[in-house]
Amino acid sequence: MKIRKIKLGDLEHCSRLLENEYSREPYNENFKRGTAMQYLKSKYRYCKDNSFVMVNDDNKIIGFIFLSMSHWSN
Repeated sequence: MKIRKIKLGDLEHCSRLLENEYSREPYNENFKRGTAMQYLKSKYRYCKDNSFVMVNDDNKIIGFIFLSMSHWSN
């Protein structure tokens, strides 16, 4: 396995992962067509420099993370 920076071309596969995994317990979410992709495109726009995918030995994406930093106080 390997971890690398996320690329725009990864979003389609990541959106399918998001839809599949969040449809299970405990979330039971049902995304409307394209909703997961829109969500990830928004995250990518603001977080791509600090976001990553994990790929297996066949270079298939098996996980991803978007890192977003927020400042709540000085």
